[in-house]
Amino acid sequence: MTALLQVKDLRTSFFTPEGEVKAVDGVSFCICPGEALAVVGESGCGKSVTSLSIMRLIPHPPGHILGGQILFDGRDLLKLNDREMRRIRGKEIATIFQDPMTSLNPVLTIRRQITESLELHLGMNAQQARQRSVELLKMVGIPCPEQRIDDYPHQFSGGMRQRVMIAIALACSPRSIIADEPTTALDVTIQAQIVNLLEDLQDSFHLTYLFIAHDLSVVCHISDRVAVMYLGKIVELADRDSLYKQPLHPYTRALLSAIPIPDPVAEEKRERIILTGDVPSPVNPPPGCRFRQRCPLAFGHCQDEEPEFRNLGDEHWVACYRAA
Repeated sequence: MTALLQVKDLRTSFFTPEGEVKAVDGVSFCICPGEALAVVGESGCGKSVTSLSIMRLIPHPPGHILGGQILFDGRDLLKLNDREMRRIRGKEIATIFQDPMTSLNPVLTIRRQITESLELHLGMNAQQARQRSVELLKMVGIPCPEQRIDDYPHQFSGGMRQRVMIAIALACSPRSIIADEPTTALDVTIQAQIVNLLEDLQDSFHLTYLFIAHDLSVVCHISDRVAVMYLGKIVELADRDSLYKQPLHPYTRALLSAIPIPDPVAEEKRERIILTGDVPSPVNPPPGCRFRQRCPLAFGHCQDEEPEFRNLGDEHWVACYRAA
């Protein structure tokens, strides 16, 4: 199947007082229509920068996309001008940002924030846009949408604000949605509701997801494939079942060992992998494997040369000398 979104050798950097930081360094992946790819990793590994690069929302300066390709339905988004890119955002690719309280405008009603894209991209008049907005709020589970549509963001709970963000993302019926940690600021029960809602919407509208998270216990319910990032690079990429059952990279194993098990007996017996040391500075990453300073399996060759990102069979990709 032809990929709807394909990222090739993406490199993005930021200039800081300490020097140039390569936040994303040679990231490549593809997503087919109707598929959900989860990108996971600890804070600062480059997940959100990858999503912002796809949407061409990297602030310049200090940020800069150094190179690579971002192909959406065959078009290289990095070669589009600002006007052409604005036609893509919201209409073809939509984003659900991490914190709805800072993403929503506090001085505009929910109606105005949903109808804006409907009027801009679809040419609806005010009445049509309002009717469509009510339908969207109802679709994402907002009670009494006819009345709530004229409320302001502070009048909604955290979970309801996130549902509003999903409604805004769905407004123009995009083919692909980037969900940047949409459940991070929510409690566990609301997280489950949001994930279930996203799954139902994907089935109903054949949506293509790029789902960004740091919690592997969340993405296992919504992803078809999982990419694990560390310090600006993807270190493992595989289908969900293969990665959870047989992780090949030591960093992936450590992340999976941190997921709590709801069985006290099994939780007590299993081996927990505790990583020592700090994440290296992205301004001056170490030579060779970037994970070697924290890796319990590192040996001499890990310092000499960066491991190749290779396919070990069944499209299970990993960058580790010990993976074989």
